[in-house]
Amino acid sequence: MRKPHIPTYSQTHTLRLRAKPALVDSMNHKPHRLFINDVPVETDSPSRFFPGCSNTLRVETDRPSAETLARVELIAPDGRTRPGCLSLAGGSAKTGLGLFCVPAQYEYEAGIMYRRGYRLRVSIEDGSSGAILARYALAAVCSRDPDAEWLMPGAAERCVYNDGYIPENGTWDPFSVSAAAMEPPLQIRLDAAVLVDRNRVAIQFRGRPDPAVGALPARLQIRDAGGNDMIEPARLTAGAEWDEWRPDVADWPEGTYTIELRPTDKDGVSEDGPRLFYRREADDPPRIRVSPFAPFSLRRDETRAEVEITSWPDSLPEGWEAGSFGDETALFCQGDPHAAPVTLDPKLEGPYAVFIRPVNTIHVRVGRNDVVRRVHEPERDDFGDMFTHVADMTGQTIDLYPDDLNRLIDAIGDVENPEQAILDLYEKDGTRSVPFSREAARGEIRSGIRRIRLIPVTEASLREFHEATWNPPFELRAVDDWWCYFLLGHRADPEQLDTIMRGQREVGIRVLNWAVGRSWVQYPSRLPDAKMFPCAPIDHAKKNHHSNAHERILRSCDALGYPLERRKQHGIRLQGWLAMNRHYQARTPDSASSSPWVKAHPEYYQFRKGGISEDYNRVEFYFPEVRRERLDILEEVAAYGPDGIVLGCCRQPPMCAYNPTMVEAYKAETGIDPSTIDIEDGRPYLDWIQWRADFLTDLVRALNERLTALKAKNGKRVPIVARVPDVGFLWNLAQGIDVKTWITEELIDELQLDPLECAAGHASHDVRPYAALCRAHGIPVFGGVNGTTGANRGWVDHTPVAGLRRAIGLLRAGMDGIEIYEAELFAHCHERRWLIPLWGDPDRAERWLTKSNLEAVYPVTARNAALGHDNHWFGGETMHGAREMPRGSKRAL
Repeated sequence: MRKPHIPTYSQTHTLRLRAKPALVDSMNHKPHRLFINDVPVETDSPSRFFPGCSNTLRVETDRPSAETLARVELIAPDGRTRPGCLSLAGGSAKTGLGLFCVPAQYEYEAGIMYRRGYRLRVSIEDGSSGAILARYALAAVCSRDPDAEWLMPGAAERCVYNDGYIPENGTWDPFSVSAAAMEPPLQIRLDAAVLVDRNRVAIQFRGRPDPAVGALPARLQIRDAGGNDMIEPARLTAGAEWDEWRPDVADWPEGTYTIELRPTDKDGVSEDGPRLFYRREADDPPRIRVSPFAPFSLRRDETRAEVEITSWPDSLPEGWEAGSFGDETALFCQGDPHAAPVTLDPKLEGPYAVFIRPVNTIHVRVGRNDVVRRVHEPERDDFGDMFTHVADMTGQTIDLYPDDLNRLIDAIGDVENPEQAILDLYEKDGTRSVPFSREAARGEIRSGIRRIRLIPVTEASLREFHEATWNPPFELRAVDDWWCYFLLGHRADPEQLDTIMRGQREVGIRVLNWAVGRSWVQYPSRLPDAKMFPCAPIDHAKKNHHSNAHERILRSCDALGYPLERRKQHGIRLQGWLAMNRHYQARTPDSASSSPWVKAHPEYYQFRKGGISEDYNRVEFYFPEVRRERLDILEEVAAYGPDGIVLGCCRQPPMCAYNPTMVEAYKAETGIDPSTIDIEDGRPYLDWIQWRADFLTDLVRALNERLTALKAKNGKRVPIVARVPDVGFLWNLAQGIDVKTWITEELIDELQLDPLECAAGHASHDVRPYAALCRAHGIPVFGGVNGTTGANRGWVDHTPVAGLRRAIGLLRAGMDGIEIYEAELFAHCHERRWLIPLWGDPDRAERWLTKSNLEAVYPVTARNAALGHDNHWFGGETMHGAREMPRGSKRAL
């Protein structure tokens, strides 16, 4: 086992932290001393250890005797303990701590994400009397170091995972560089094929791509519930790339099996390593699974035959053609996306589950009363055909519509490399909001279909399926940036708004927070200061590749009135959601996203503390004109008759900062310059943030008055819903959002909490204080899980488990339901959409996690544990009034 060069723990790597009280001797005048990797353990500084490399512990004492012992206990993140005992008869003793190869555990409770790493306990004892001479307790904390993990004296057994290493001039990014030191040096998982076939077990393994660690020899063990070996332990080498090993499990009985990868040294001695559980259930052939990610299924009706369609009509509408696709004959359309559909008449009776295998994507209507759905290729070929719909097919047809992929090529056709431009757009902001195969970007883009399978199902199973997926026990509500549904050249027709509504309702979402505007509005407004998107001409060839679809929808229908008219048909409630402070680059003259009103009023822009930096993406609610502009839009939306008005304070806090006009007004009123104070000044700072937050509260009071007047006019009061970051009442106040007053004065009817990290890592995401106060005032409160991090299939080592665990923790903490940001993406037909009903059913979700192989296929690690937070994450404003990195980002030099 190679040992890395371990640098001296110098001041370069020292960051003084406030240690919590614990059983730790003062390290400055102690008779006993600890050294980790030959560096002294300090009371208020972390000790570095290197997972995957040999680490050591040395204990020294000034009072050696034959009876003096050091008892050492190394506790792995999963609770496995390795004890040891050292004799201090010679005044010093050294032992190996090993490779630290057991991965950290991640826990999601009440909106807080915890990380449980290694713990080290050392006690110095008088062996003759048993007296404890000294005790030391260290625990892993988030590493603010690119090369090592940290053990901190006196730290809690687990830490909040909202901090870590930050590159120079960067931010903490747990999805990549910041998680590197906290990623396990050995990883194992099962290949996803096991989700559809219990016999297809491929154990994948790798080491961390770290030159200091190199390839790690390891031993693979598989044991049954009784601890019996199922195979002869296999000797493997874990390198930087994923490798796999396939045991033959076909004859294994049902049950749970433990798979562990144990690192070994040159003598073959092994220690604890990562492990997972392979769960083997009995086969149930009549069960028809709708997704490998979820437990929902239908039962086959054995009295009727399955139908497969693989041949196509001889006479096809213009633009359609049959062509070869491997060994199959597929149906393609290269023409206008609004070309006439191909209609298939299977002449069936009774309910059928419809599975489709598209080429890239295709649009399908199953039955005359269905919506036109966009169906994606399966995530993996071995996942099988894509479940699309289940319906009574008596006298019904299937209509096939072309996708709009060619229009996307046209939109960016004059760039140097259009194929790469598509891929760059697909990976925009590190996300892949809409699945899209790479083959579609290699020259010839085709939309088509390879086959359709129609499987007869029983009426009883159809009712059970709908009850489980449409009506989870807890309410699910969407926050719909609905135009994101049209990314990547989607079919841009108003009828697709029906698909967005219907598709979300099918996965249990009952309430839609429907985007009505940001800087722009998304309905035909009569207000002089409101402008419908786009606010300037769009250059389709060079930017805003999806905005052409957005614009076409807005020009072809009333994108607020239309869904409101259709909501009852789809069984949903629809609330108008306005992003309260999102004005984009208002200083950019040709910005299509900034309204003419905000461009014309630079005097309202926010400033950072001290007036040193103008922020023209946001405005100050101190100004009456700013409040009036938002109020007018909210009142106009309320006049449409929605089921609620959502104040979207998560785009983009803070709602107020340090505009010079506001700062001078406060100085004139109080004699205090707010740019010279911060949270450490106590009451003066609290008075300042209360004063400036009162202006947004004035808006909420004024909105109540306007809605009361509107009720007198039309007989219906529109409820007010606040959507705020879940960073706590004090941080909300510092952001200009006085949530506590809104609740206690009952100025709002509902509260939605968004897991937005906008406090530079300083704040807690604990939702329990909100739940307690809302409960006292009879106000429903909803916790948040970001939908895009549940739908995206392109994250490195993505795990859907994080979203499930987060939702379970929120509901167990007293939330009335879950809000899902950008849930419109779950109206697409892809496998992961069926995770969503589980977010509203914690009991079923927990059962699924304990009986399925989902966690074994998609383990939670440092790199993906933060999934489920709002994807507008990291950075933010601190209570020192400046935009700073999360805490710990700056090393003391």
